[in-house]
Amino acid sequence: MKSKKTTKDRPLSFYLGLNYPVTFYPDDDGGFTVEIADLPGCITQGDNLKEAAEMIDDARKLWIESTYEDNAPIPMPSTEVEYSGKTMLRMPKYLHERLAEAAKNEETSLNQYIVSLLSERNALRTVELLQSKLDELRQQSQEGQAVFYSAAVEPAPYTESPATACAVRQRQALRHQPKTYL
Repeated sequence: MKSKKTTKDRPLSFYLGLNYPVTFYPDDDGGFTVEIADLPGCITQGDNLKEAAEMIDDARKLWIESTYEDNAPIPMPSTEVEYSGKTMLRMPKYLHERLAEAAKNEETSLNQYIVSLLSERNALRTVELLQSKLDELRQQSQEGQAVFYSAAVEPAPYTESPATACAVRQRQALRHQPKTYL
């Protein structure tokens, strides 16, 4: 029987060296609330971005040190999660037949056909979310509220298929407030 892996199986310096995503939320009264969602309860505030960044770094260290001393599990950063690109999908036989026939008509594999359908649906959802955010910002603007919005856009990397390129563009389009920094 294998023994259960504990936090103490790795040195404290390992956990302190991990890079966790940090999210800054502008406060209505000025300043920023900042948190590390991967470390439950690791949240603090600062009067400006610099101070908030310093405060969350101190909070991260204290959170990790106290959790380590309690020999409790310390989660890995969500940025460390890797996806294989594989999933098992079950569906009704009639749907499997329809999709297989449609893939054949498109002269592509069933897997690629399903990926393209999922990508198209996900792109549509992304557009709907962005439209909703724009409508909300327009409404705030019409009500005389100050409106601040930022969307990070970066060039799409080389991709091997239109479905992959579409997925990359969708991820880029979803980057909006609150801002998350590594």
